[in-house]
Amino acid sequence: MDFGTKLKGLRQGRNETLHTVAVGTNIDMTLLSKFERKERIPTDEQAKRIAKYFKIDLQELMIELTAQKIIFEYGLNDTTYEAANLVREAFVEYSTNSKEKKAT
Repeated sequence: MDFGTKLKGLRQGRNETLHTVAVGTNIDMTLLSKFERKERIPTDEQAKRIAKYFKIDLQELMIELTAQKIIFEYGLNDTTYEAANLVREAFVEYSTNSKEKKAT
């Protein structure tokens, strides 16, 4: 699920208006609306405020936002898919090397 859909679902699940969330997060209502419509992506600071307001896990939210930033910037296409595979391979290698260093 993308961040905009998640944000809207959280807000509607609490029966809150954009105005209420804007006041609670100190984020402009228009900007929150753009997040929900997937026209903008929040900054890390804005994401922290949203996570705190809705009492959701910040790390999980940041992971979702990082993925969305990549998609927003590069699109969903074969090149992005292959690049993501290269990143995945690099992390597997990093994880393996990290575990080997800890064992020695």
